[in-house]
Amino acid sequence: MEIIVKTRFNCVHDKFEKFGGNFYLLYLTFGKDSDTEKTIKEILSRKLGLPAHRITFKKINKMMSKDAEDWIFDI
Repeated sequence: MEIIVKTRFNCVHDKFEKFGGNFYLLYLTFGKDSDTEKTIKEILSRKLGLPAHRITFKKINKMMSKDAEDWIFDI
């Protein structure tokens, strides 16, 4: 099953919420770096109650804002 995590970086507070079907919003207080994929997988694992090894990163869809992206995962 594919899920889309609309991720926004450099926010004031960390926040995770579901907004329908397989779509989630994730606000992070830090900028994108080399550990971002691992961090998002850990958050998804905790919030969805799945082992991290069952979550596979597929791709990133860029948004108009440089601080927002759609991260797509398979679970």
